[in-house]
Amino acid sequence: MAVHILKSIRDAINTTLDAAVIEIDVNGTLTPVLRLNSPPSGSMIDEAELPAFFVFIQGETIEPDTYKSYRRTLRPVIYMYAKSSGDPQDQLDELQLKIEIALDGNKTLGGIVYEFMPVAMAAHQDQGRVVFGGRSLEYRCVTSVTSNNPTI
Repeated sequence: MAVHILKSIRDAINTTLDAAVIEIDVNGTLTPVLRLNSPPSGSMIDEAELPAFFVFIQGETIEPDTYKSYRRTLRPVIYMYAKSSGDPQDQLDELQLKIEIALDGNKTLGGIVYEFMPVAMAAHQDQGRVVFGGRSLEYRCVTSVTSNNPTI
């Protein structure tokens, strides 16, 4: 079955991060980080699911590459959420570090992209069911597909 390039890239990022088995220090306890399969509604996440992250393709630009291909520049974003106990910023710093290291080890996402790099970070504090820290980490991802078939 054909899979759109957006899904292929999102899946490759998730697979890389799942393989990294990311854990961070929360109040002196090494705590597994949960990968959410979908964005939390209204940024509300149960405390039991934190710390957590999810991957979202925020947008892309498409332009001609060659006569029969398109250059697609995607903006995958990884949203990270800290547990309310401890220092949320310390948790997010450690989580971002581990995510960047894991993704740097797979710069072509298994050969489906030819450019992949972090380009922006935005931090915020939010009030959901609990007070938690949130941060987004945006990447730039460039690939090429045939003009009549946006699949990998």
